[in-house]
Amino acid sequence: MRIAKKSTAVLTLASFVLAGFALTADAKKGGNHASHTKVFNSAIVASNYEYATDFNDISITIKNVTYTLKTSSTTKILRKYNAKADFSEITAGDNLKIWGTLDTTGVTPTIIATKVRDNSIQKLGASFQGTVSDIASVSAVDGSHLTVTTKHRGIQTVDILSTFALRPYKGTAKTVADLHVGDQIIVKGIWNTNSKTIYNVTWMKIKKLATTPTT
Repeated sequence: MRIAKKSTAVLTLASFVLAGFALTADAKKGGNHASHTKVFNSAIVASNYEYATDFNDISITIKNVTYTLKTSSTTKILRKYNAKADFSEITAGDNLKIWGTLDTTGVTPTIIATKVRDNSIQKLGASFQGTVSDIASVSAVDGSHLTVTTKHRGIQTVDILSTFALRPYKGTAKTVADLHVGDQIIVKGIWNTNSKTIYNVTWMKIKKLATTPTT
């Protein structure tokens, strides 16, 4: 009798364990009633996306399947290497890694994100050296930009804000008016590897002036 009761208890315990494994496997596969956070890799932002200062829905593709990415003020936005970022830094074509919950009840599947890492943007601190190949303005105002041809990273666009500093190079001070096509410069800011843009520039140095400055 004791052996029979013991066998029954063991079978009951085994049933609970197997049921637990089945539930876990169902959740991992995204069962009908599962509500859990999944990781979505290599999500590409739609080419027609225009960044905004406020959180809004973003159309993305993962393995050629279109999803809607929903974010909010509680969603963590990070750059590559996990430095904090702003939502407005996400641009068309960027490669994202997303942590969130998948909702397939709508026409387009939706990912409600708790965390988004934009692997196309580097943390603050990238510095570049190159030659100015085009210049939109020689005044330090928001919206002006330079095009710089670098040795190792090709052509990059440098977005200039009014808050950036033009630092002396080897003790020689220069002004914004000294910026011309052909100048050799060093610039430090955040780098978007997808759009080939250096933005949120903190400082710039004119390493060498062009032989014949042109605007």
